[in-house]
Amino acid sequence: MRNTLIHVYYVNEPDYKRIADYNIYVSEGFLWHHASNEELEAAPGVLPANLAGRCYPMKSFFDYGINISSHSDYPALAGAPDDPFGIMEIAVTGVMAGENGTPWWPEELLTREQALLSLTINVARQMLIEKERGSIKEGKYADFLLVNKDVLACPVTEIHEAKPAATYFEGKKVFSL
Repeated sequence: MRNTLIHVYYVNEPDYKRIADYNIYVSEGFLWHHASNEELEAAPGVLPANLAGRCYPMKSFFDYGINISSHSDYPALAGAPDDPFGIMEIAVTGVMAGENGTPWWPEELLTREQALLSLTINVARQMLIEKERGSIKEGKYADFLLVNKDVLACPVTEIHEAKPAATYFEGKKVFSL
């Protein structure tokens, strides 16, 4: 059995150890890692005192070996990206494309590889389907995208521009440009 925490705001040292020891998975929305400069200035008055300094510890979860997946709250967060590439760019840069802002917690930004893991195999692990889906491996369903941009090598501010060129589901092409 796996337990999952959703929207973990503030975690201290003993919490990380407990989460890791009990194999608790975390599902988090990276969209909270960005905001306009005006929203960032207002944060201390809006967030509870223990959250104003550091919140949504994405990188720290990875550092402690805790499985973390990401998602989007779209359309609940108006104007937030509803696609994995926009979410990935926020996870890596802390800024949403077209936004004049500063990352809220830059020490918690992810690498591209970590962001990709959180959007693929880590989601499958939380859904208990990692033996069939979530990565490309012999014996698994062939669910994958062909993308028009290499999101692991392009400039980080262009990740959101990536678009599917073709989609395969269980080895069959179901979409192509």
